[in-house]
Amino acid sequence: MPTYLLKSLPLCGALVMALSACTSEAPLNDTDSDDRLQPPAVTIASPDNGVELDDATVDVTLALSGDVAALRYALNDATPEEILLDEVVADYTFELNAHPGSNVLWAEAIASDGRTARDEVAFWLSADLPPQISFESASQTPIFEESFTLSAAITSPGGELDAVELRVNDANISVEEDALTLVDEAPYTYSFETVLTLSEGENLIELRATHGDASVTETLLLTRGQDTEAPTLAEINLPDGSSVESRQPWLSGRVTDNVEVAELRLLKEGADAVIISVNEDGTFGAPVDLLPGPNAFTLEAEDVFGNTTSLERSLYFGARTSAGGSHTGAILNGQIFAWGRNNKGQAGVGYTSNLGDTDPAHPDAPMPVSLGEGEEAVALAFGQNSSLALSASGQVYAWGDNGDGQLCVGTPGSAELDEEDRLEPTLVTLSEPAIAIFRGNSHSLILGASGQVYACGDNGSGQLGDGTTESRDLPTPVEGLEDVIAIRAGSASSYALTASGQVYAWGRNSYGNLALGTDDSDAHPTPAIIDGLEEVVDLANGRDHVVALTRTGELFGWGLNASNQLGQQPDWEDGEVHEVAPLTTIDASLNLARVGAGGNQSFIVTAEGLAYGWGQNGFGNLGTPTEDDLTNAEDPVFGLVGLDDLGVGALHSVALRNDGRIFTWGWSFQGSLGAGESAINAWSYRVPVLVDVEAP
Repeated sequence: MPTYLLKSLPLCGALVMALSACTSEAPLNDTDSDDRLQPPAVTIASPDNGVELDDATVDVTLALSGDVAALRYALNDATPEEILLDEVVADYTFELNAHPGSNVLWAEAIASDGRTARDEVAFWLSADLPPQISFESASQTPIFEESFTLSAAITSPGGELDAVELRVNDANISVEEDALTLVDEAPYTYSFETVLTLSEGENLIELRATHGDASVTETLLLTRGQDTEAPTLAEINLPDGSSVESRQPWLSGRVTDNVEVAELRLLKEGADAVIISVNEDGTFGAPVDLLPGPNAFTLEAEDVFGNTTSLERSLYFGARTSAGGSHTGAILNGQIFAWGRNNKGQAGVGYTSNLGDTDPAHPDAPMPVSLGEGEEAVALAFGQNSSLALSASGQVYAWGDNGDGQLCVGTPGSAELDEEDRLEPTLVTLSEPAIAIFRGNSHSLILGASGQVYACGDNGSGQLGDGTTESRDLPTPVEGLEDVIAIRAGSASSYALTASGQVYAWGRNSYGNLALGTDDSDAHPTPAIIDGLEEVVDLANGRDHVVALTRTGELFGWGLNASNQLGQQPDWEDGEVHEVAPLTTIDASLNLARVGAGGNQSFIVTAEGLAYGWGQNGFGNLGTPTEDDLTNAEDPVFGLVGLDDLGVGALHSVALRNDGRIFTWGWSFQGSLGAGESAINAWSYRVPVLVDVEAP
């Protein structure tokens, strides 16, 4: 399958080697790259320009050539559609609904380096079209009163209506003149409303609208009598099957009933039913206890008549994708695949390598990583040049850079810090099963099943939370924490989220990392609660900034803001936010499911499985065609809908879609995007690349 190569902004050579942010420009090292990219081209092959059509459904064919990685198109003033192409195609076809009269269609082809080509046609649609009827009352809705108000919207694209007729149970019903109200003349749109008297049992309603020789009849079946309608469950915040990195994620939604909801229950196999409180407006929220890996549960709503609705859902506890400095990994059906930079053995394939090596081969495309016979992976945590994995049995494995003991594989009783790199997964000795893992820059965090947090690695800023600044090469208990449900780690800072929604922080505070109201160069080796945060349900951190999501869907942040990774406010002038602040530049109407962050960028994932990013974007970090840093969540990652998992690295990201496909975008270095030898090294990919890997 071909890979699309995206052209980037010029980058500084020092950043390529150090993988840290910079703003100065330097020439690309691939001087013949432009010769390898053909300009995009698009032609609207059908419909023909100026043609007259007699069907509102229009078949569209786009003829494509050159380097076309994505498409954008729109009819008239509609919101443009965006399509990410997984493979090279000569023609792309789809359907559109036109309106009578003149219509204008435009299409745009987007190359992998952001170049565009555009075509446009105009055509005419005949006005002799039938009306359209849309009932505002649900079909088969139980009615408990004799009188019922029937409401409908009628659109006549061909012109003014000539007649409206109503029948109930085969009997003609007289329609009063004021039952039909003209709302708009372009096209002719009417509201229809009348009061009906219903008989016991089923009532078949037929509404007919006529324009000229064209007419349409729509039916509605209403039942009057005993309530037989079950409650409705909707607006669930966490996408079905998606990954979370908390053992007690907050599940919210809305339950409604035509009469009254009696009880809402959460059911899990082998556990007692949990009764969830429902607010007057039908909204609800409750934590869901999870084990590492996939978790199935059922939401069951019952009304006062005993009618029940069951909604089966699943959530995955653990990160199935992860991105480090320039290496990347994913879990498919318990098997780890890794690729990218491997100078410290961080890919876990048993040797070190550099791009271009063939014997053994450098992992510029996904390679399987084994935890040992019988062990299935359930979570990954990649950071800088080190890697962690959690198995279904609760074991932790580590590999890669160990220069500060961050792999937690030292020898008990030894006076010397174990600084030897590991080239393949090595078992970490822990006194209890682990349920969560997380990687910082040079330290690691592990959450035990008891709720105890353990840490190892560099401790110069107190990021291990054991009250000292002494580095450790074995899992060391973090002091003063209880009921921890999630852990996070930045460059040299650490965070823990508790079941009560409180956040604790310790370690580095050079950029206001700990939300103490200032910055300092002191070590902070003991966890302290962060003031100004309540009911937090998810945390994410980049190198030196943190984003928090609350039960009410509000976003807060603090720390480094040099690339607007926390957004922008008038009183933020020094590139740092020293205390908890609301992120007001992020659209509050988005139905947020979780947050993500890495390097100097931040992301949100919505209940619809869309990822929006903001912050640093000079390397394609945010997965959108624009090359500018963003202060807010303007557009979702291009072409990706239905994300189950998102891993954000220093300058690149990886995502798992709900169809099992994996995509990467951002800075391509040493094979970090997993696109194989065809991917350009030291290059920015702004449109996501499909990674060629199949689940075992």
